[in-house]
Amino acid sequence: MPADLRSRESVVEAVHGVDVVVHAATVPYPEWPRFVPLFAENALAAAEASGATLVFPGNVYVYGRTRSRSVTEDHPQEPHTVKGRIRLDVERKLLHAHRDGRVDLVLPRYPDVYGPGGMHPDFLPVFEGALSGRPCRWPLDADALHEFILNDDAAEAMLKLIRTPAAHGRAVHVPGPHPIVSRDFIRLAYAAAGSGEPSVRVFGRGMYRLVGLFNSMARAAYEMAYLFDDPIRSMDRSIDRSREARIRRRHTRTACHGPWSGSEPIGQELNTAASS
Repeated sequence: MPADLRSRESVVEAVHGVDVVVHAATVPYPEWPRFVPLFAENALAAAEASGATLVFPGNVYVYGRTRSRSVTEDHPQEPHTVKGRIRLDVERKLLHAHRDGRVDLVLPRYPDVYGPGGMHPDFLPVFEGALSGRPCRWPLDADALHEFILNDDAAEAMLKLIRTPAAHGRAVHVPGPHPIVSRDFIRLAYAAAGSGEPSVRVFGRGMYRLVGLFNSMARAAYEMAYLFDDPIRSMDRSIDRSREARIRRRHTRTACHGPWSGSEPIGQELNTAASS
């Protein structure tokens, strides 16, 4: 890792005059315990020193196995995984800093993000397969409901929250268009790429464990496998529940004051199909 990412002082020095610090940096799962708290500490120091708003994109790891299929921001936070506990500890420290007046915090919480520019290794094979016309792989259960959001829509929602003072200092769910069966999401990707009906090769927990004997990434990812066979089906928003149905159907029309914003043709077709 470059030395300047390890130095709190160098990070603080680099951000004078910055209005917003977006902390979206991450590392491979095996390195989370060492680096994720350090990244958050540096981001907080930078935002505090510059007077900038700190944005920390969140996820559902902090909930652990949920008590209901539909989850709002006030759901108990009971992570049972190492990565969930790390995320929860980071969020609590940042929220505490906001309450103390040290920093202005924006905390959007997303479902699984996909799109150009980088995505989780579990989703990348879907789009590689769609573009090549070859089979793709999927973890555990391709017939379970899952929730996705295009990264362009996630970014636009983030900008909306930055401009909404009432949303600062608390976690705010940014749901996708609506939960969708994973196999149907894969079909949308293949159809948008003109590749026809996909062949989906599902790998189970046994394969996870076997590969984990030789691969540290697979070994570290195994504890998050519950998100694929026992997923959160819907990220509802406890803020403004009167518009809950419209949020779930339309997402960015409610959260971002605009239409679907995906810049890539595949993303546009996926979101158009998913929102219909």
